[in-house]
Amino acid sequence: MPEFRDKFRNEPDLLLLDNFSFISGKQATQEAMLSILDLLTSEGRQLVIASCDHPMQLDLCKKLQSRLLGGLIAKLRHPESIEERLDLTRSLSNRQELTLSDQQIRLLAEYPTHNAREIEGLLIRIKAESSLSDRPVNDEMIASILSDNAIHRKVFKKKIRATKRTKKKSKR
Repeated sequence: MPEFRDKFRNEPDLLLLDNFSFISGKQATQEAMLSILDLLTSEGRQLVIASCDHPMQLDLCKKLQSRLLGGLIAKLRHPESIEERLDLTRSLSNRQELTLSDQQIRLLAEYPTHNAREIEGLLIRIKAESSLSDRPVNDEMIASILSDNAIHRKVFKKKIRATKRTKKKSKR
C-alpha cells in the first residue's frame, strides 16, 4: 500500500476509482484511501469514485464515509427507453468491435437486463461464440445465448428464494 500512496501523492490532477465497494470492511485499505483522499483534496485535485452502492450501504469507517458524503453523489440509472437501450447496445458493440445488424441490436436492447454490464456480458459471449465457432454472428446464435442467459437467471432466482426460505425457517 505505501507504493500506491506514494505514486498518487504527486502525480494525478484527477484520480478515478471504480468499484469502490471493494474496500468495504477492509480497515487498512480504508485508512490508506482516507489519507490519499485528504491529501488530494487539500491540494485541490479532483477525485471521482464509482460504486454500485451508496456510501451509507458500504462497511466504511466513519471518517471515510463522511468524506464521501461531503461530495457530489449521483445515481446513474439504467437506460429505460428503447432509444437509450439501442444507443447503449450499439455503443457497447462498437467498443468491442462486434458488427451487428440493426435487428440484432434491437433484439439485444429489448432483452430485459438490470444494467449495462449485463448487456456488455451478453456481447462478450456473442463475440466469443462467433470467434470460437468461426461463424459470423447470426440471429440464431444471439437467440441461443439469450435463452441460455434466461435459464441461468431463473435457476439463480430459484436458489435465492430457496435460501431466503431456509433462513426464515432457521430464524423461527
